Amino acid sequence: MKNIHYYIVASVIVVVLAVVVIFMVSDLSPDATPPQQVNETPLPTVEETIRPDTSYIEIRTIDGRRVILYPEDQRYPAIEAECQEQIRSISARVKWAPSQDDLDAMKRNGTFVAIHFLEPTHFVTSYIVDGSPEEITIDGAVFFLDDEEMERTIFTPERGGVSVWGTSRDRSKLTALATQVLVEEGRSGEKVSTSPANLTFAQVDFPSMPETVPLYRLETPEVTKEMFSSMAETLGLEGTVQEAYDEMFLSDEPYSLEVNIQSGRIAFLDLSRWNMPNPRDLPEHLPSDEEAIEIATAYLEEKGLMPADAVPCDTEHAQIAQYEDGEVVDVSYESIQVSFCREVGGREVAGSELTVDVGGGGDVIGVYKLWRDCVEEREVAVITPEKAFEEVKALGVPNDPMIPQTAEVTGIDLGYYEAQAMEDPAYLVPVYIFTGEVVDETTTTPFVRYVAAAPEFRGEVPMVKAAS
Repeated sequence: MKNIHYYIVASVIVVVLAVVVIFMVSDLSPDATPPQQVNETPLPTVEETIRPDTSYIEIRTIDGRRVILYPEDQRYPAIEAECQEQIRSISARVKWAPSQDDLDAMKRNGTFVAIHFLEPTHFVTSYIVDGSPEEITIDGAVFFLDDEEMERTIFTPERGGVSVWGTSRDRSKLTALATQVLVEEGRSGEKVSTSPANLTFAQVDFPSMPETVPLYRLETPEVTKEMFSSMAETLGLEGTVQEAYDEMFLSDEPYSLEVNIQSGRIAFLDLSRWNMPNPRDLPEHLPSDEEAIEIATAYLEEKGLMPADAVPCDTEHAQIAQYEDGEVVDVSYESIQVSFCREVGGREVAGSELTVDVGGGGDVIGVYKLWRDCVEEREVAVITPEKAFEEVKALGVPNDPMIPQTAEVTGIDLGYYEAQAMEDPAYLVPVYIFTGEVVDETTTTPFVRYVAAAPEFRGEVPMVKAAS
Protein backbone atom coordinates (compact mmCIF):
# COMPACT_ATOMS: atom_id res chain seq x y z
CA MET A 1 0.00 0.00 0.00
CA LYS A 2 1.53 3.26 -1.04
CA ASN A 3 0.50 6.32 0.90
CA ILE A 4 1.78 8.96 -1.54
CA HIS A 5 -0.52 11.06 -3.66
CA TYR A 6 -0.12 14.38 -5.36
CA TYR A 7 -2.08 16.65 -7.64
CA ILE A 8 -1.81 20.16 -8.98
CA VAL A 9 -5.09 21.91 -8.41
CA ALA A 10 -5.93 25.51 -9.15
CA SER A 11 -8.62 26.78 -6.78
CA VAL A 12 -10.63 29.90 -7.35
CA ILE A 13 -10.38 32.76 -4.88
CA VAL A 14 -13.64 34.54 -5.59
CA VAL A 15 -12.67 37.94 -4.27
CA VAL A 16 -9.80 38.43 -6.68
CA LEU A 17 -10.67 35.76 -9.25
CA ALA A 18 -7.12 34.49 -8.98
CA VAL A 19 -5.90 30.97 -9.47
CA VAL A 20 -3.79 29.41 -6.78
CA VAL A 21 -1.82 26.27 -7.52
CA ILE A 22 -1.89 23.90 -4.59
CA PHE A 23 0.44 20.93 -4.34
CA MET A 24 -1.07 18.31 -2.06
CA VAL A 25 1.31 15.62 -0.87
CA SER A 26 0.32 13.20 1.85
CA ASP A 27 2.96 12.04 4.34
CA LEU A 28 4.69 8.71 4.09
CA SER A 29 3.38 6.06 6.43
CA PRO A 30 5.54 5.61 9.54
CA ASP A 31 7.05 2.36 8.31
CA ALA A 32 7.69 3.46 4.74
CA THR A 33 11.16 3.99 3.30
CA PRO A 34 11.69 7.70 2.62
CA PRO A 35 12.33 8.65 -1.02
CA GLN A 36 15.68 10.13 -0.10
CA GLN A 37 17.83 10.46 2.98
CA VAL A 38 18.03 13.70 4.87
CA ASN A 39 21.47 15.24 5.12
CA GLU A 40 21.96 16.78 8.56
CA THR A 41 25.62 17.67 8.06
CA PRO A 42 26.20 21.23 9.34
CA LEU A 43 27.13 23.78 6.70
CA PRO A 44 30.42 25.53 7.44
CA THR A 45 30.35 29.18 8.33
CA VAL A 46 31.45 31.61 5.65
CA GLU A 47 34.51 32.57 7.67
CA GLU A 48 35.83 28.98 7.57
CA THR A 49 36.26 28.71 3.82
CA ILE A 50 35.53 31.97 1.95
CA ARG A 51 37.95 34.73 1.07
CA PRO A 52 37.10 37.94 2.91
CA ASP A 53 36.42 41.32 1.29
CA THR A 54 34.97 40.00 -1.97
CA SER A 55 31.71 38.98 -3.55
CA TYR A 56 31.41 35.34 -4.56
CA ILE A 57 29.08 32.74 -6.07
CA GLU A 58 28.53 29.35 -4.47
CA ILE A 59 27.28 26.36 -6.47
CA ARG A 60 26.47 23.35 -4.32
CA THR A 61 25.20 19.88 -5.26
CA ILE A 62 22.86 17.64 -3.35
CA ASP A 63 25.70 15.30 -2.37
CA GLY A 64 27.74 18.00 -0.65
CA ARG A 65 30.14 19.16 -3.37
CA ARG A 66 30.54 22.82 -4.06
CA VAL A 67 32.39 25.21 -6.29
CA ILE A 68 33.19 28.78 -5.23
CA LEU A 69 33.58 31.37 -7.98
CA TYR A 70 35.20 34.78 -7.40
CA PRO A 71 34.88 37.83 -9.68
CA GLU A 72 38.18 37.12 -11.47
CA ASP A 73 36.91 33.72 -12.66
CA GLN A 74 35.91 33.96 -16.33
CA ARG A 75 32.68 32.07 -15.56
CA TYR A 76 31.64 34.50 -12.82
CA PRO A 77 30.20 37.40 -14.92
CA ALA A 78 27.62 35.30 -16.79
CA ILE A 79 26.29 33.65 -13.63
CA GLU A 80 26.32 36.97 -11.74
CA ALA A 81 24.34 38.62 -14.56
CA GLU A 82 21.75 35.84 -14.60
CA CYS A 83 21.35 35.95 -10.81
CA GLN A 84 20.75 39.68 -11.03
CA GLU A 85 18.17 39.16 -13.81
CA GLN A 86 16.40 36.65 -11.58
CA ILE A 87 16.26 39.23 -8.79
CA ARG A 88 15.06 42.04 -11.09
CA SER A 89 12.30 39.71 -12.29
CA ILE A 90 10.84 39.36 -8.79
CA SER A 91 7.08 39.72 -9.25
CA ALA A 92 5.61 38.79 -5.86
CA ARG A 93 6.43 38.45 -2.20
CA VAL A 94 5.60 35.17 -0.48
CA LYS A 95 4.08 35.51 2.98
CA TRP A 96 5.65 32.27 4.18
CA ALA A 97 9.31 32.56 5.10
CA PRO A 98 11.65 29.99 6.66
CA SER A 99 14.05 30.72 9.48
CA GLN A 100 17.75 30.84 8.69
CA ASP A 101 18.07 27.36 10.22
CA ASP A 102 15.28 26.10 7.96
CA LEU A 103 16.97 27.60 4.90
CA ASP A 104 20.26 25.98 5.90
CA ALA A 105 18.46 22.62 6.14
CA MET A 106 16.98 23.13 2.66
CA LYS A 107 20.43 23.95 1.32
CA ARG A 108 21.91 20.79 2.86
CA ASN A 109 19.39 18.71 0.93
CA GLY A 110 19.33 20.47 -2.41
CA THR A 111 21.32 21.74 -5.36
CA PHE A 112 21.50 25.51 -5.53
CA VAL A 113 23.30 28.64 -6.66
CA ALA A 114 23.87 31.38 -4.07
CA ILE A 115 25.26 34.82 -4.79
CA HIS A 116 26.83 36.76 -1.93
CA PHE A 117 27.45 40.50 -2.32
CA LEU A 118 30.34 42.22 -0.61
CA GLU A 119 28.04 45.10 0.31
CA PRO A 120 24.23 45.38 0.47
CA THR A 121 23.08 45.76 -3.14
CA HIS A 122 20.04 47.68 -4.38
CA PHE A 123 17.60 46.30 -6.99
CA VAL A 124 14.48 47.62 -8.67
CA THR A 125 12.16 44.62 -9.13
CA SER A 126 9.11 43.90 -11.28
CA TYR A 127 6.95 43.62 -8.17
CA ILE A 128 4.40 46.46 -8.31
CA VAL A 129 3.31 47.83 -4.94
CA ASP A 130 0.98 50.84 -4.81
CA GLY A 131 1.64 51.50 -8.48
CA SER A 132 5.43 51.51 -8.25
CA PRO A 133 8.12 48.82 -8.60
CA GLU A 134 9.28 47.41 -5.29
CA GLU A 135 12.90 48.31 -4.49
CA ILE A 136 14.92 45.96 -2.31
CA THR A 137 18.41 46.03 -0.81
CA ILE A 138 19.87 42.58 -0.15
CA ASP A 139 23.11 40.91 0.89
CA GLY A 140 22.63 37.95 -1.43
CA ALA A 141 20.16 35.42 -2.82
CA VAL A 142 19.68 31.64 -3.03
CA PHE A 143 18.25 29.89 -6.12
CA PHE A 144 17.37 26.19 -5.88
CA LEU A 145 17.87 24.19 -9.08
CA ASP A 146 16.57 20.70 -8.28
CA ASP A 147 13.13 21.38 -6.81
CA GLU A 148 10.39 21.98 -9.36
CA GLU A 149 8.18 23.59 -6.73
CA MET A 150 10.82 26.25 -6.04
CA GLU A 151 12.05 26.91 -9.57
CA ARG A 152 10.46 30.37 -9.53
CA THR A 153 11.28 31.16 -5.91
CA ILE A 154 14.16 33.29 -4.57
CA PHE A 155 15.36 33.31 -0.96
CA THR A 156 17.15 36.42 0.33
CA PRO A 157 18.78 35.90 3.73
CA GLU A 158 18.64 38.99 5.92
CA ARG A 159 19.85 39.92 9.37
CA GLY A 160 16.32 39.62 10.73
CA GLY A 161 15.43 36.39 8.93
CA VAL A 162 14.75 35.25 5.37
CA SER A 163 12.52 36.81 2.73
CA VAL A 164 10.91 34.70 0.01
CA TRP A 165 10.03 36.06 -3.42
CA GLY A 166 8.37 34.81 -6.58
CA THR A 167 10.06 35.53 -9.90
CA SER A 168 8.66 35.48 -13.42
CA ARG A 169 11.99 34.32 -14.87
CA ASP A 170 12.54 30.58 -15.28
CA ARG A 171 15.67 28.78 -14.07
CA SER A 172 16.80 27.17 -17.33
CA LYS A 173 19.66 29.57 -18.12
CA LEU A 174 20.95 29.64 -14.54
CA THR A 175 20.73 25.85 -14.36
CA ALA A 176 22.63 25.49 -17.63
CA LEU A 177 25.40 27.83 -16.47
CA ALA A 178 25.74 26.10 -13.11
CA THR A 179 25.66 22.65 -14.68
CA GLN A 180 28.50 23.58 -17.03
CA VAL A 181 30.64 24.70 -14.08
CA LEU A 182 29.92 21.51 -12.13
CA VAL A 183 30.72 19.30 -15.10
CA GLU A 184 33.98 21.19 -15.72
CA GLU A 185 34.96 20.79 -12.07
CA GLY A 186 33.91 17.12 -12.04
CA ARG A 187 34.05 15.57 -8.60
CA SER A 188 37.12 17.58 -7.61
CA GLY A 189 34.99 20.34 -6.17
CA GLU A 190 35.52 21.32 -2.55
CA LYS A 191 33.66 19.13 -0.03
CA VAL A 192 31.37 21.23 2.14
CA SER A 193 31.35 18.96 5.18
CA THR A 194 34.42 18.15 7.24
CA SER A 195 34.08 14.43 6.44
CA PRO A 196 35.73 12.79 3.42
CA ALA A 197 33.80 12.19 0.24
CA ASN A 198 31.91 9.00 1.11
CA LEU A 199 29.90 8.44 -2.06
CA THR A 200 31.38 6.19 -4.72
CA PHE A 201 29.82 5.06 -7.99
CA ALA A 202 29.85 1.38 -8.87
CA GLN A 203 31.07 0.27 -12.27
CA VAL A 204 28.49 0.83 -15.00
CA ASP A 205 27.78 -1.23 -18.10
CA PHE A 206 26.91 1.29 -20.78
CA PRO A 207 24.42 0.30 -23.49
CA SER A 208 24.88 1.19 -27.13
CA MET A 209 22.91 4.30 -28.08
CA PRO A 210 22.22 6.07 -31.42
CA GLU A 211 24.21 9.14 -32.42
CA THR A 212 21.03 11.10 -33.22
CA VAL A 213 17.37 11.03 -32.21
CA PRO A 214 14.30 12.77 -33.62
CA LEU A 215 13.55 16.16 -32.07
CA TYR A 216 9.85 16.83 -31.49
CA ARG A 217 8.44 20.35 -31.46
CA LEU A 218 5.58 20.91 -29.03
CA GLU A 219 2.43 22.37 -30.52
CA THR A 220 0.71 25.28 -28.81
CA PRO A 221 -2.68 24.10 -27.53
CA GLU A 222 -5.75 25.94 -28.76
CA VAL A 223 -7.64 26.71 -25.58
CA THR A 224 -10.75 28.80 -26.25
CA LYS A 225 -13.93 29.41 -24.28
CA GLU A 226 -15.81 27.38 -26.88
CA MET A 227 -13.46 24.43 -26.43
CA PHE A 228 -13.60 24.73 -22.65
CA SER A 229 -17.40 24.94 -22.63
CA SER A 230 -17.65 21.86 -24.84
CA MET A 231 -15.35 19.92 -22.49
CA ALA A 232 -17.37 21.01 -19.46
CA GLU A 233 -20.60 19.90 -21.13
CA THR A 234 -19.08 16.51 -21.95
CA LEU A 235 -18.11 16.11 -18.30
CA GLY A 236 -21.66 17.01 -17.26
CA LEU A 237 -20.86 20.43 -15.81
CA GLU A 238 -22.80 23.66 -16.03
CA GLY A 239 -21.83 27.18 -15.09
CA THR A 240 -20.04 30.32 -16.19
CA VAL A 241 -16.58 29.98 -17.69
CA GLN A 242 -14.14 32.30 -15.93
CA GLU A 243 -10.60 33.27 -16.80
CA ALA A 244 -7.74 34.54 -14.65
CA TYR A 245 -4.07 34.69 -15.47
CA ASP A 246 -3.30 31.57 -17.56
CA GLU A 247 -6.31 29.54 -16.43
CA MET A 248 -9.88 28.94 -17.55
CA PHE A 249 -12.05 27.46 -14.84
CA LEU A 250 -15.60 26.53 -13.99
CA SER A 251 -17.15 25.53 -10.70
CA ASP A 252 -20.30 23.40 -10.57
CA GLU A 253 -20.37 22.17 -6.97
CA PRO A 254 -19.02 19.81 -6.00
CA TYR A 255 -17.07 19.64 -9.28
CA SER A 256 -14.23 21.84 -10.50
CA LEU A 257 -12.71 21.98 -13.98
CA GLU A 258 -9.60 23.96 -14.89
CA VAL A 259 -7.50 24.19 -18.05
CA ASN A 260 -4.16 25.95 -18.31
CA ILE A 261 -4.20 28.12 -21.43
CA GLN A 262 -0.44 27.91 -21.98
CA SER A 263 0.05 24.15 -21.72
CA GLY A 264 -3.48 22.73 -22.07
CA ARG A 265 -3.16 21.02 -18.67
CA ILE A 266 -6.55 19.72 -17.45
CA ALA A 267 -7.56 19.26 -13.80
CA PHE A 268 -11.04 17.87 -13.02
CA LEU A 269 -12.04 17.09 -9.43
CA ASP A 270 -14.96 16.13 -7.28
CA LEU A 271 -13.99 18.44 -4.42
CA SER A 272 -16.41 16.78 -2.00
CA ARG A 273 -14.62 13.44 -2.31
CA TRP A 274 -11.10 13.70 -3.78
CA ASN A 275 -8.56 13.38 -0.97
CA MET A 276 -11.34 14.10 1.55
CA PRO A 277 -12.49 11.73 4.32
CA ASN A 278 -15.99 10.55 3.41
CA PRO A 279 -18.13 7.42 3.82
CA ARG A 280 -18.06 6.47 0.11
CA ASP A 281 -14.33 6.32 -0.66
CA LEU A 282 -13.21 3.53 1.65
CA PRO A 283 -11.30 0.28 0.98
CA GLU A 284 -14.40 -1.90 1.14
CA HIS A 285 -16.12 0.16 -1.58
CA LEU A 286 -13.26 0.18 -4.10
CA PRO A 287 -13.03 -1.93 -7.25
CA SER A 288 -9.99 -4.10 -7.87
CA ASP A 289 -6.94 -2.51 -9.49
CA GLU A 290 -7.73 -4.31 -12.75
CA GLU A 291 -11.30 -3.00 -12.68
CA ALA A 292 -10.03 0.50 -11.89
CA ILE A 293 -7.84 0.43 -15.02
CA GLU A 294 -10.83 -0.59 -17.12
CA ILE A 295 -12.99 2.13 -15.56
CA ALA A 296 -10.34 4.83 -16.09
CA THR A 297 -9.71 3.80 -19.70
CA ALA A 298 -13.40 3.72 -20.58
CA TYR A 299 -13.99 7.09 -18.90
CA LEU A 300 -11.19 8.84 -20.79
CA GLU A 301 -12.35 7.38 -24.09
CA GLU A 302 -15.98 8.35 -23.44
CA LYS A 303 -15.05 11.92 -22.47
CA GLY A 304 -12.62 12.44 -25.37
CA LEU A 305 -9.62 12.77 -23.05
CA MET A 306 -7.65 9.66 -24.07
CA PRO A 307 -4.51 10.38 -26.13
CA ALA A 308 -3.72 7.89 -28.87
CA ASP A 309 -0.27 7.17 -27.37
CA ALA A 310 -1.39 6.64 -23.75
CA VAL A 311 -0.94 3.22 -22.14
CA PRO A 312 -2.03 2.29 -18.57
CA CYS A 313 1.11 1.53 -16.62
CA ASP A 314 0.56 1.82 -12.87
CA THR A 315 -1.93 1.95 -10.01
CA GLU A 316 -1.39 3.49 -6.58
CA HIS A 317 -3.68 3.64 -3.59
CA ALA A 318 -4.04 7.09 -2.05
CA GLN A 319 -4.99 6.80 1.58
CA ILE A 320 -5.76 8.97 4.58
CA ALA A 321 -5.17 6.77 7.61
CA GLN A 322 -4.30 6.72 11.28
CA TYR A 323 -1.39 4.66 12.53
CA GLU A 324 -0.37 3.13 15.83
CA ASP A 325 3.02 1.45 16.18
CA GLY A 326 3.42 1.43 12.42
CA GLU A 327 0.10 -0.31 11.85
CA VAL A 328 -3.00 1.13 10.19
CA VAL A 329 -5.81 1.36 12.74
CA ASP A 330 -8.31 3.45 10.80
CA VAL A 331 -8.81 4.50 7.15
CA SER A 332 -10.99 7.55 6.47
CA TYR A 333 -10.28 7.81 2.73
CA GLU A 334 -8.89 5.63 -0.02
CA SER A 335 -8.93 5.81 -3.81
CA ILE A 336 -7.07 4.18 -6.67
CA GLN A 337 -4.99 6.39 -8.94
CA VAL A 338 -4.53 4.89 -12.40
CA SER A 339 -1.53 6.31 -14.29
CA PHE A 340 -0.95 6.25 -18.03
CA CYS A 341 2.51 6.31 -19.61
CA ARG A 342 3.61 7.80 -22.90
CA GLU A 343 6.08 6.85 -25.58
CA VAL A 344 7.07 8.94 -28.60
CA GLY A 345 9.03 7.25 -31.34
CA GLY A 346 9.28 4.18 -29.13
CA ARG A 347 10.93 6.12 -26.28
CA GLU A 348 9.61 6.99 -22.82
CA VAL A 349 8.41 10.54 -22.20
CA ALA A 350 9.05 11.63 -18.60
CA GLY A 351 6.94 14.55 -17.41
CA SER A 352 3.83 13.74 -19.44
CA GLU A 353 1.07 12.94 -16.94
CA LEU A 354 -2.35 11.37 -17.22
CA THR A 355 -3.96 10.08 -14.05
CA VAL A 356 -7.50 9.09 -13.13
CA ASP A 357 -8.63 8.74 -9.51
CA VAL A 358 -11.23 6.03 -9.04
CA GLY A 359 -13.21 6.10 -5.80
CA GLY A 360 -15.84 4.02 -4.11
CA GLY A 361 -18.39 2.37 -6.37
CA GLY A 362 -16.05 2.84 -9.33
CA ASP A 363 -16.78 6.56 -9.53
CA VAL A 364 -14.20 8.80 -11.23
CA ILE A 365 -13.42 11.58 -8.74
CA GLY A 366 -10.38 13.16 -10.36
CA VAL A 367 -8.55 13.51 -13.68
CA TYR A 368 -5.21 15.21 -14.30
CA LYS A 369 -3.75 15.53 -17.79
CA LEU A 370 -0.56 17.19 -19.03
CA TRP A 371 0.05 15.81 -22.50
CA ARG A 372 1.15 18.34 -25.10
CA ASP A 373 0.86 17.32 -28.76
CA CYS A 374 4.12 17.18 -30.70
CA VAL A 375 5.40 16.87 -34.25
CA GLU A 376 8.76 15.58 -35.44
CA GLU A 377 10.97 18.45 -36.67
CA ARG A 378 14.51 17.19 -37.30
CA GLU A 379 17.28 14.92 -36.07
CA VAL A 380 19.48 16.14 -33.22
CA ALA A 381 22.90 14.80 -32.18
CA VAL A 382 23.11 13.30 -28.68
CA ILE A 383 26.04 12.70 -26.38
CA THR A 384 27.14 9.20 -25.40
CA PRO A 385 25.82 7.56 -22.21
CA GLU A 386 29.40 7.60 -20.89
CA LYS A 387 29.52 11.40 -21.21
CA ALA A 388 26.06 11.74 -19.67
CA PHE A 389 27.22 9.62 -16.72
CA GLU A 390 30.07 12.04 -16.07
CA GLU A 391 27.40 14.71 -15.58
CA VAL A 392 25.52 12.45 -13.15
CA LYS A 393 28.70 12.04 -11.11
CA ALA A 394 29.47 15.75 -11.22
CA LEU A 395 25.98 16.84 -10.12
CA GLY A 396 25.55 14.08 -7.58
CA VAL A 397 22.61 12.04 -6.31
CA PRO A 398 20.88 12.13 -2.89
CA ASN A 399 23.15 10.60 -0.27
CA ASP A 400 24.36 10.85 3.32
CA PRO A 401 27.90 12.29 3.21
CA MET A 402 28.64 11.14 6.77
CA ILE A 403 28.68 7.40 5.97
CA PRO A 404 30.24 5.33 3.16
CA GLN A 405 27.69 4.69 0.42
CA THR A 406 27.69 3.35 -3.10
CA ALA A 407 25.58 4.62 -5.99
CA GLU A 408 24.62 1.75 -8.27
CA VAL A 409 23.14 2.58 -11.67
CA THR A 410 20.62 -0.11 -12.54
CA GLY A 411 19.25 1.30 -15.78
CA ILE A 412 20.16 3.74 -18.55
CA ASP A 413 17.60 4.72 -21.15
CA LEU A 414 17.26 7.40 -23.80
CA GLY A 415 13.93 9.19 -23.79
CA TYR A 416 12.28 12.59 -23.67
CA TYR A 417 11.19 15.07 -21.03
CA GLU A 418 8.04 17.22 -21.12
CA ALA A 419 8.23 20.39 -19.01
CA GLN A 420 5.78 21.31 -16.26
CA ALA A 421 2.37 22.81 -16.95
CA MET A 422 3.40 26.36 -16.05
CA GLU A 423 6.40 26.34 -18.40
CA ASP A 424 6.44 27.26 -22.09
CA PRO A 425 8.89 24.80 -23.70
CA ALA A 426 9.48 24.55 -27.44
CA TYR A 427 10.44 20.87 -27.58
CA LEU A 428 10.25 17.49 -25.94
CA VAL A 429 13.81 17.47 -24.62
CA PRO A 430 15.91 14.37 -25.37
CA VAL A 431 17.20 13.00 -22.05
CA TYR A 432 19.18 10.14 -20.65
CA ILE A 433 17.24 8.54 -17.81
CA PHE A 434 19.50 7.00 -15.16
CA THR A 435 17.82 4.84 -12.53
CA GLY A 436 19.63 3.38 -9.57
CA GLU A 437 20.07 3.03 -5.84
CA VAL A 438 22.30 4.52 -3.18
CA VAL A 439 23.12 1.72 -0.76
CA ASP A 440 24.98 1.24 2.50
CA GLU A 441 24.93 -1.39 5.23
CA THR A 442 21.41 -0.55 6.41
CA THR A 443 19.52 1.45 3.79
CA THR A 444 18.68 1.48 0.11
CA THR A 445 17.53 4.77 -1.47
CA PRO A 446 16.30 4.69 -5.08
CA PHE A 447 16.94 7.61 -7.41
CA VAL A 448 16.11 8.74 -10.93
CA ARG A 449 18.44 11.20 -12.65
CA TYR A 450 17.75 13.04 -15.92
CA VAL A 451 20.56 14.40 -18.09
CA ALA A 452 19.96 16.42 -21.26
CA ALA A 453 21.14 14.20 -24.12
CA ALA A 454 21.65 17.21 -26.38
CA PRO A 455 23.82 19.89 -24.69
CA GLU A 456 21.76 22.72 -26.20
CA PHE A 457 18.92 21.73 -23.84
CA ARG A 458 21.00 21.63 -20.67
CA GLY A 459 19.06 23.39 -17.94
CA GLU A 460 15.64 22.44 -19.30
CA VAL A 461 15.29 19.22 -17.32
CA PRO A 462 15.18 18.73 -13.53
CA MET A 463 18.60 17.96 -12.09
CA VAL A 464 17.69 15.33 -9.51
CA LYS A 465 14.51 13.32 -9.07
CA ALA A 466 13.82 11.00 -6.15
CA ALA A 467 12.24 7.74 -7.24
CA SER A 468 8.96 6.79 -5.64
